[in-house]
Amino acid sequence: AEFQKAFALSGEDVELLSARGHFYAIVGETDKANEVLRQLEAPAKSTYVPSYLVARIYLGLGDIDRVFELLEKAFDERYGYLAYFNVEPIFDGIRADARFEELVRRVGLR
Repeated sequence: AEFQKAFALSGEDVELLSARGHFYAIVGETDKANEVLRQLEAPAKSTYVPSYLVARIYLGLGDIDRVFELLEKAFDERYGYLAYFNVEPIFDGIRADARFEELVRRVGLR
């Protein structure tokens, strides 16, 4: 309910929508997480939706290969939040993956 209220007050901010999708995914509400993915795909047809934000939802859903595909795209987009990628707690579960280390290196964080 709080996410819904915040989203409405934010003017339907895609970052907040992504956070809500990640939350749904990690608590096991996959139908709701997938609905948020559909909601992010709609504006992506006419405006920029950062791949990083979509990756967060797939991370919660456990689709790690898709997460890295989207993070690679975020790197190509030069998405600014990648500056925090190495310390962002939601990525703790994939830090041991060689793709994580490689991306951290390419971003220039090591």
